[in-house]
Amino acid sequence: LNRINSDLSEARIFLKTCRRSFITLGSAYVFDISDDTPLSSSAVDFSDVPSLSRDRTTVANCHKLPSSYFERRLQSIDEITQHIIQCITSLKSLNPDTSITFTVSPIRHWKDGPIENTLSKSHLIAAVHNAVNSVQSASPSSMDEEKGKIEVDYF
Repeated sequence: LNRINSDLSEARIFLKTCRRSFITLGSAYVFDISDDTPLSSSAVDFSDVPSLSRDRTTVANCHKLPSSYFERRLQSIDEITQHIIQCITSLKSLNPDTSITFTVSPIRHWKDGPIENTLSKSHLIAAVHNAVNSVQSASPSSMDEEKGKIEVDYF
């Protein structure tokens, strides 16, 4: 726990001083805790998680738990847009001068299938554009300068 806190502190210091931030998005699919997941089981105890509600609790890592505990879903463009705006806002509050570049990973998730993979990447691209347009229209004068701008690149 001490190492994690130390690493978080170092990351915060770095983000406060970096000139450029790169954010690469990979997939619009997420895993939510299933309605069938027991709140307390031998595998995991959710009872002490204050933010846990049955309203779409998305998890960061579900590799060590049975797949039946989770439901996979495609996030909406609006949902992703809001997350990206929160990310931009957080980065800019730490360091208003950082330039942010968004990329969408070219790695294809073939297990999703070609259509689902393309749909996922399309959601990410549309959400990035919506978020950047929203942030830039909210404060256009601060985005006109070279430093502190937000860019969108596709590789």
